[in-house]
Amino acid sequence: MVIVGVLVLMLSFLSVGAQESEWLDYELFLEQLLDLLPEEEAETSDVSEWMERWTYYVQHPLDLNLVSADDLMELGFLSPLIAGRIIEHRNRSGAFLSILELQSIAGLDAAAAQLLAHVLRVKPISTLQAINYQELIEEGAHELLLRHGRGLETPLGYRIKDDSRSRYLGSPDRILLRYKYQYASRFRVILNMEKDPGEKFWSSGSAVGVDHLSGGVAVRNQGIFDQFILGDYVLQFGQGLGIWMGFSPGGNGALLHGIARQGAGLKLHTSADEINFFRGLAGTVQWRKVRWTPFLSYRQRDASVSEDVSGRSIFASLSSSGLHRTPNEVANKGQVDQWTTGLNAEFGSHSWSVGSTIYTSILNAFWQPQELLRNRYAFRGSQIWNGSVYYRLNFRNMYIFGEWASAQNKAPAFLNGVLLSVHPHLSLGVQHRHYHRAYHAFFAQAAGAGSGSQNEKGIYVGLHYQPSRRISWVLYADFFRFPWIRYRIDGPSTGVDLFTQFTYSWTR
Repeated sequence: MVIVGVLVLMLSFLSVGAQESEWLDYELFLEQLLDLLPEEEAETSDVSEWMERWTYYVQHPLDLNLVSADDLMELGFLSPLIAGRIIEHRNRSGAFLSILELQSIAGLDAAAAQLLAHVLRVKPISTLQAINYQELIEEGAHELLLRHGRGLETPLGYRIKDDSRSRYLGSPDRILLRYKYQYASRFRVILNMEKDPGEKFWSSGSAVGVDHLSGGVAVRNQGIFDQFILGDYVLQFGQGLGIWMGFSPGGNGALLHGIARQGAGLKLHTSADEINFFRGLAGTVQWRKVRWTPFLSYRQRDASVSEDVSGRSIFASLSSSGLHRTPNEVANKGQVDQWTTGLNAEFGSHSWSVGSTIYTSILNAFWQPQELLRNRYAFRGSQIWNGSVYYRLNFRNMYIFGEWASAQNKAPAFLNGVLLSVHPHLSLGVQHRHYHRAYHAFFAQAAGAGSGSQNEKGIYVGLHYQPSRRISWVLYADFFRFPWIRYRIDGPSTGVDLFTQFTYSWTR
């Protein structure tokens, strides 16, 4: 229901004078894209971020002669193989003269070409040299989104008035106010103000009325910086074993290429997610054929902090809900300070690259999980170092990818895979992963059947057969094992995830 509301609101940003056929084409475009998302991920709030991105690109199409492989991958529905082939075709044959030239790209089916036609254009060469501040005001794109939701029934937590009982302090209303400004690809501003159901207006620690406030400013191609961000941002490198924030379609039947992550690097945090982002400053600089991305962040994290017998501040876990509804949740808000600083370096081209990330996180309290058997290999301490090395290679009909990561306790985690175009109508994907039971990274978000990118081994094999533009058959098998015990599972466990889907599209 939330997704439908966001769709309606974003459609309202289109020109009032649009023709009926254009509205129908646009609605069909968003419907086709949403169908590509996994069902379990399509229900998350971050889908709104993807829809807003697609809406912006429809209104402000990317220049096919300037777009990079990373830009194409950010669209979310292209495989690394196809994105690389588009760039390779441009480098080999020269600038595109028409969007129709995409039909000559090997492996690009008609459905994907139709989707690209909504968000790509062949534009005349721009003579833009520097930002003109009058143009910033007059020609920039402003977007304002107001979203409100409320359940039909009132849960018990809102009706309790006894101060001695746990209860929700605020109203059941969910409110999001978002302002976005963008000038071409050079300058962006984002401001999010959100109140979750049960949270109070003007609650403790909130000086702006709502419980959560986030925002940032991003500038591109200015001075020595390819990009510079002040405020809230996210980082996506490699396959997510070292550091990955934000939403990404995972490996599933409908998106075979989702088993291979294509990180966007540094980008502005635009969603309402209250947990997976950094707050501070970061930039990307090109120096000696290497892209360097240093970053610094300071966040206040939610946790129940107490003292041990020596007077040291300790906590058992960091809250990942972002909710501050009850007196206890409000009391735990922002109790742990987390400093994170690090550096990413990447070298390569559109067809291959090698990169590395190293960073450290420092807490002002000691992480001391409960003394349970399942926590035997859990992280303990107030500081941790993480490092990873990742690679990708787009060679002919193969896309090879992988990442190796380790924490300061030397517990390894690695993931490797290949996407192979066996035949113009048949694609194969294979992925192998091994995450040590003691591996820990605060910001890891790699592919897997479990959470936390630890204590898991697995092999994924998937096939996509498309004999014609109307027929598509996808199937995969994911075999996984958890070597150590987990929450509510008192021994090593195994599982298999099987999926098959046959699609017949009788008309466009």
